[in-house]
Amino acid sequence: MIENCCYNEEELFVLNMIENGVFGNISHTEGAYLHDLRAHMLSKDYYQDQWRLKHHVERDGNFYTTHGLGPISFYLGIGRGDTFDHLTSMSSRELNLSETAKK
Repeated sequence: MIENCCYNEEELFVLNMIENGVFGNISHTEGAYLHDLRAHMLSKDYYQDQWRLKHHVERDGNFYTTHGLGPISFYLGIGRGDTFDHLTSMSSRELNLSETAKK
């Protein structure tokens, strides 16, 4: 997966540590896309035509899973001789965006 956040300094630092055996054999990983984007999503002009807010209104769940999955793929060598065997995606109910929008 060629995800843009795979190439940030922090992700490459962790990848280097993994490749040098700092963490031993990696057998479990977790990833997420955690950003407080409420102000941006509720802005009338930050996202063109408020596309991101519309996704949250019309859909539930994480619609940007690759941001967390990309670095994990790097760390596990996925696409470089290994593949995913099992993948679970979860999200909690939406509350904070709705509460902020009410204000």
